[in-house]
Amino acid sequence: MALSLIALLHFVADEDGAHDLVSTLVDALAPGSALVLTMMTADFEPGNVRRGIDAYAAGGVTLVARSHDEVAAFFQGLDLLEPGITSVARWRPGDRVDEKDGPVSLYGGVARKP
Repeated sequence: MALSLIALLHFVADEDGAHDLVSTLVDALAPGSALVLTMMTADFEPGNVRRGIDAYAAGGVTLVARSHDEVAAFFQGLDLLEPGITSVARWRPGDRVDEKDGPVSLYGGVARKP
């Protein structure tokens, strides 16, 4: 079983229960299940991300960018799989990384529930 939270949690602020939401969902998973999570970050392009956050806010939509450490907190108590939390463009890229494509402002990771 896998719980896929792809490009969702940046719409849920910490004060609105983002961590509680993930904990509740993971608690319901069977041992050996996986959590697949991606989340927006400003670690790579803070100016562009800030403009995006402001544009969403102007429309009344919450958008949260989280740092690497803040994303890591969502995996607490789980066994993080290689390569860990990294830019989604670099998650298992093999030889396909093309630096001219520019950064992708999303962290991603996969972890297994013990």
